[in-house]
Amino acid sequence: MKIIKVENNKKKYLDLLLLGDEQESMIDLYLDKGDMFVAADNGVKAECVVVKCEDRVYELKNIAVAPEFQRMGYGKKLVEYILSYYNDCDTMYVGTGDSEKTLNFYKACGFKESHRVKNFFVDNYDHPMFEDGKQLVDMIYLKKETTNMDKFKKILSGELYDPMDPEIAKEQFPKIDKIILEYNNISINDTEKREKMLAEILGRAGKNCFILSPFSATWGCNTYVGDNFFANFNFTLIDDAEVHIGNNVKFGPNVTIVTAGHPIYPELREKGIEYNLPVGIGNNVWIGAGVIVLPGVTIGDNSVIGAGSVVTKDIPPNTVAVGSPCRVMREIGEKDKKYYYKDMEIGSEWK
Repeated sequence: MKIIKVENNKKKYLDLLLLGDEQESMIDLYLDKGDMFVAADNGVKAECVVVKCEDRVYELKNIAVAPEFQRMGYGKKLVEYILSYYNDCDTMYVGTGDSEKTLNFYKACGFKESHRVKNFFVDNYDHPMFEDGKQLVDMIYLKKETTNMDKFKKILSGELYDPMDPEIAKEQFPKIDKIILEYNNISINDTEKREKMLAEILGRAGKNCFILSPFSATWGCNTYVGDNFFANFNFTLIDDAEVHIGNNVKFGPNVTIVTAGHPIYPELREKGIEYNLPVGIGNNVWIGAGVIVLPGVTIGDNSVIGAGSVVTKDIPPNTVAVGSPCRVMREIGEKDKKYYYKDMEIGSEWK
């Protein structure tokens, strides 16, 4: 997913803007003076507009995700992006109606209620405004006090940094708690609640995304998962850098993805510093039980990683790779169309 700043012809995205603020005359009050961003992922999925209010204070005036792509992490990613984009921002405000769903979204992004403007929607809109069947009356403002986001950019950049910086820990530890204390305690039968929380935890969670508990992650929000993803028990995700996982990917139990590394030189390690490199996993990949994927690795489409492998280098597409370190054993070919395991033939009902 790419986030692009829109410099010209912002009204091109009017349909999305009207999802976030359904009166065009109100949009016109801030659109020209605001910065507009769109999230593009095989087409535009979401937008937001941010206005500078005063020195080091900004307001998120409009944010909307196309209906068919809601609850997939695009809105959350936009919020995280703008918080990192404005390095001089100490406080980010956002105003919204009294809708439990919307308020919970902003609170999940770290905003806290600040104040209210009485009768805002009644006084400023030419028609009654409703959300989830409830008429909106007061504008509820929330705010997020930001930290030095340069530190967070460094986390994703591959540069050396101190992972125990108190400001980083303040942002990271609640995310770890949410996974360990909340997600892992949801019944396996409550698939709707599990999917909803995964959409909050991950940077993106595609359709039919299922992770069995126990599941652990250092951030969660740096991981972007496609459709039809399954991870078995004890999936460990060290996503200090970004992790991108394609569609139709399956993980066996005890799979670990690691993006964090520590310097070889001992005096640097004594300082507690580390660096992070992204991991990419293509479409239709099967990763067997107990596999460890190390920082900076890319695994190509359709590949299979044998159980117990330690993947230290890129694996090309359409291959079977095994071992420690993991090496390509062979290409996937015609024989695999006939046999699913050794000399066991694939039945006609599966062809």
